[in-house]
Amino acid sequence: MIGRPSLHRAASRRLSFFSRSCLDCFLGSFRPYILAVAATVLMNIVPASGTALAAPPGFDLADLEDTAPLLNWMDTLPDPESGRTWQTALTAEEWQPLTMPRPGYLQHPIWTRLELVNSGPLPRTVILYNQRPLLAHLTVFVLVGNELLEHRDLGFFEPRDPRRDIIHRLANMPVTLAPGETRTILARLETAGLMEADWIAATEAAFARKTLREFMILGLYCGVMLALMGQMLFFWLTYRKPWFLILAAYALCFLLYMLIVHGSPRIADLGIPAQVWVAAAGTFVFLAVVCLISFSISFLDMARTMPWVHRWLRGLQGVLVVAVATNVLAAWWPELIRFSPFWGAVGRAAGATFLVAGILAVIRKLDHAWLYLLGHVVFFLASATLASMFHKNYIHDLSSIILLHPLVVILHMTVLVLSLGMLARHDVQRLARLDLLLLEQSRFAAIGRTIGMLAHQWRAPLARLGAQLTELRTYFRFAPDIRDHAPVIRDDLLPAMQNGLRHMTDTVRDFQDFFSADHPGEDYDPSRVLDQVLDMLNGQIVSTCATVDRHDHPGPLSLTGHPSALAHVLMVLTGNALEMFSLRDIQKPRMAITLEHDATADQIVLRVEDNAGGITARPLERIFVDFYSEKGRYHTGMGLGIAKKLVEERMGGSIDVKNIEQGARFTVRIPRKGGPPHKAPTFLSSGL
Repeated sequence: MIGRPSLHRAASRRLSFFSRSCLDCFLGSFRPYILAVAATVLMNIVPASGTALAAPPGFDLADLEDTAPLLNWMDTLPDPESGRTWQTALTAEEWQPLTMPRPGYLQHPIWTRLELVNSGPLPRTVILYNQRPLLAHLTVFVLVGNELLEHRDLGFFEPRDPRRDIIHRLANMPVTLAPGETRTILARLETAGLMEADWIAATEAAFARKTLREFMILGLYCGVMLALMGQMLFFWLTYRKPWFLILAAYALCFLLYMLIVHGSPRIADLGIPAQVWVAAAGTFVFLAVVCLISFSISFLDMARTMPWVHRWLRGLQGVLVVAVATNVLAAWWPELIRFSPFWGAVGRAAGATFLVAGILAVIRKLDHAWLYLLGHVVFFLASATLASMFHKNYIHDLSSIILLHPLVVILHMTVLVLSLGMLARHDVQRLARLDLLLLEQSRFAAIGRTIGMLAHQWRAPLARLGAQLTELRTYFRFAPDIRDHAPVIRDDLLPAMQNGLRHMTDTVRDFQDFFSADHPGEDYDPSRVLDQVLDMLNGQIVSTCATVDRHDHPGPLSLTGHPSALAHVLMVLTGNALEMFSLRDIQKPRMAITLEHDATADQIVLRVEDNAGGITARPLERIFVDFYSEKGRYHTGMGLGIAKKLVEERMGGSIDVKNIEQGARFTVRIPRKGGPPHKAPTFLSSGL
């Protein structure tokens, strides 16, 4: 019998054999194509090595069919003192072949020389352009022999002459040669940034296709980034999480950076000085990294999960803020751009820290750490690889970098958006679980409030029933002849006890009816309800020696609704007044009850006034809060809260209170034809 480890080894061998078979099949089928692609890549991105040879005599325009880099036909001449003119440059003996398109960050101008010939039988017109969109100064001298034929200023900092160049994001110029003609293109380049020295030649049709292709890609990139920003803002408005707003700011910074670095300011002239655009390019890219640091700190909760990484990133963020300020000032002091390699190193350090933080997050099993790590691995490895190959001149075509990098940013944004979406969904699920817990708690709280209501409503009937039982026990224990008290027991005591029990039973039924949305209303006379309430409280009225002044409407009154709800409200208001008479030892207790009809609003108005000293709570509306009481620890504090909910939610009316000269006045207003469509009161709407 084979054990589990043996099964695993067998499965591993089968999988390994299957993988090798698939790989051999793939390599066998596509080996010629792979070799061809590899050769093409090596030919295009690996610079030629060995001793620099002299440039060929001239580039023949008759051989140009599409686009061609002219690096192999160009010479270069340094100008450390910035004092050369085209005449002295032309006759200088220090010319050397140009071996790389990007000499680096130079603090002085350089000159380039290019010979163009046309050996064909027809005139040829080509477009010469420099690959760097924001090249500061590019002065071109077109020579025939040693004579100056034309002078052009094509640099980004130079005023553009629409009559002599094509409105394009790159410095460019059309050159026309008749059959057998020769031209010398002498150019002076100067910039505080990375120098791009070589020319590219393209036919007019190829230049148009290149322009159209680049702008289509740029437009697609802008559309995707704007869509992602809109989605982030929508998520932020929905969830109110800072991650989404930070990520939207990150996308905006990179979008503006890409628009500038693509050379769009050369096309859309907004009247902003060129040096401001150059400074803004670095400003936005560093701001994007600052936003990404804030996003990572917030997304991974680094202050709690990895404090040392949090402190390190905060330090890098401070340095990058200085980099932002430096780039802003570089608009007026271009010498500050020389610090760009250092700021770039700080940005790469931040990227490496993101990768370390992502690995730590995966190890510590933080939420969605894999997606975070994947997004940063793809973005920073691709960005670092492209930037390194570009600066080391392993990639000659700058356009491929400028157009490929936005796609990397889009991929990075997409992965981060997926991470945030999953994290937000996780939060929503967590909140849903919390809502279920809160619902369970609210159900228990509703049960407690219901028990409190029943206890409040049963207190007085139970007290009366206890007194009646004591009286009955006294008759049976101490009366010489129980038959002498039979009429009192039969006609008064037993009916009163039966009424008390009926009231308690009715209270339970009323709670079932009042707090059920299916119980229909009815037409009733509020005066009769008041009679019943005062009759039930008669014993308490007598024991407190209170005077009840009653003022009823002279005509008949009717309400549509639930009479027991009004009875509960009246029971609470009058019962509270009678209890306060006893608690405060009022010498001449008096209560006035007014029942009238407001014809203007078609409402029944009920007023209950007393002289029990008024209400001490501030604000007065606090007395309607559940479990608040001014009558001591042995009272539930539920009565007025119940009354308010019944009046407002069951009857569609209102209740308010104010202190008067010697006491308080409660005013209840109830629509005569009933309130809004009936619904269960909110304190029982959680499932009871």
